[in-house]
Amino acid sequence: MEIRIDFKEITNRPNDLELGKFVREMYWKQKEQYLSNIDEHVRLDINEDGLVVGIQNTDDEYESCIVCGRKTKYKKSTHVDFRRGYIDGAGQACDGSCRE
Repeated sequence: MEIRIDFKEITNRPNDLELGKFVREMYWKQKEQYLSNIDEHVRLDINEDGLVVGIQNTDDEYESCIVCGRKTKYKKSTHVDFRRGYIDGAGQACDGSCRE
């Protein structure tokens, strides 16, 4: 992850403490945004202004089962509403074949 700040953002902070706080907040916002994208199983390309500029291609990648680790029949680009065995907060599980 890379945090970029410009000259104006630096000079608008009265001291190093405020600048450090500003950079730390930018980091946590960017990390939160990144993690929120993972749950949807779609990676977004976001520019430095915070705008979505594209979607990274994950069409050829299949999900792995969180129980047994084998590849499932679901691609990462398949929305979770159209999958069997998906567990919110955990990930994709097999349709039961890993319990056999």
